[in-house]
Amino acid sequence: MDEQAYRAWWPLHLRVAKGEELSTTERASYEEGKKRLHEDERPQADIAALRQTREEIKALEAERQRLQIRRRSLQQKVATLEAALGEKEKQALGVGN
Repeated sequence: MDEQAYRAWWPLHLRVAKGEELSTTERASYEEGKKRLHEDERPQADIAALRQTREEIKALEAERQRLQIRRRSLQQKVATLEAALGEKEKQALGVGN
């Protein structure tokens, strides 16, 4: 709803809020304005939710990358430690040949 339409609608809204009766024409104009306001708000809410979801995805992707780096580091550490084990220890752990 543009500013001019909103300025025409607002006094009707105030009258309704005060419990005043509107004429048939005024009531139709009020209801149409209310409908337009709700329609204008809905896409904004969806856009805000979409932005938030995208930010969550971005954060999760960064966390996934961090965890992959950590996993690789731990795998290297395990491989180094396992390489230093004797054959008995490797068999006890179920690693190696």
